[in-house]
Amino acid sequence: DAAINYDTTTYTAVVEVTDDGQGNLSAEVTYAKGSEAVTADELGFENTTKPGGLSIAKQTTGTLTEKAQAQAFTFEISLTDELLQPWNGEVTMGSETLTVADGKAAVTLKGGESVTLTDIPAGLKYQVEETGDLPGWTMDGEVREGRIAANETAELSFTNTYSLTGDASIEVKKTLTGRAMEAGEFSFQLLDANNDVAAEATNGTDGSVLFPQMTYTEEGTWAYRVVEVPGDDPTVEYSTQEISVTVTAKDENGDGKLTVTVAYDPDKTPITNTLKPGALEISKKVVSTNPAHGEKAFVFTVKLTDKDGKALNGDFTLNDTETMTVRDSEATITLKGGESAVISGL
Repeated sequence: DAAINYDTTTYTAVVEVTDDGQGNLSAEVTYAKGSEAVTADELGFENTTKPGGLSIAKQTTGTLTEKAQAQAFTFEISLTDELLQPWNGEVTMGSETLTVADGKAAVTLKGGESVTLTDIPAGLKYQVEETGDLPGWTMDGEVREGRIAANETAELSFTNTYSLTGDASIEVKKTLTGRAMEAGEFSFQLLDANNDVAAEATNGTDGSVLFPQMTYTEEGTWAYRVVEVPGDDPTVEYSTQEISVTVTAKDENGDGKLTVTVAYDPDKTPITNTLKPGALEISKKVVSTNPAHGEKAFVFTVKLTDKDGKALNGDFTLNDTETMTVRDSEATITLKGGESAVISGL
């Protein structure tokens, strides 16, 4: 029986027979254990049941970052006898000895590690439970129990799963030169490295452009571009500017929470649209029966102010080839009957 340690003790028995000369024989038996004499009462053979063992293996799955791989897990081992009383003693753990006090002992393992305990008395009841609740981990949670069988090793395996999550908010600024913008007036796309649309957004009245929150479930770096989708307003010059966005996610604490950072290039630079310039046409018509009146020059004063009524100063294009200079918001032009002037760049 492989579960029994058989006693290999050898005893020697010597029988000495004596003739008393009267036809009677007597016998005397002596015993020895090796070179040591023993009595008949000391003769005996004792077989024992072989001890058993207990193997605990730790497995981890999921998004196993460097931090996750370094995580250690604690297992509580309970040993009780047939009467369910705590067992105290020592068991072998590789080259070390593990002390079981009040029926309890603990071991610590990382993912991919295992430990085997040997020299555990057969018949003891074992219970093994992983302790603690670690953030980011889905723990095995199941308690393993059974009895130690002679000359056998109970093999137990526990599997935990690690998961990560982290969010990024990508926001850029929009400006419009020439007038106030309306909410939702301009549209934007967030393009990934494959030029696919990762998210879309429109502007607020304050020019803020906030894309829907992006969620990440692993470490890494992602590159995006923010571009404006050209609209159909003929009075607006739409920007072709692009802003590069780099999102970096790192498992810094091993708690399942990614540290996510967002970097912009160029940084804090708004995407600017401008209103296209307009033009002003002035025509002179003379109604008269006197032909000389058609050659008469008429002087027009042009007054230009901005949208807030403030005086404009500067040079503007007149009839595509000439320059009209405005000082203190005023300039003059001269026209004859049938002539016209176009002031552009307004």
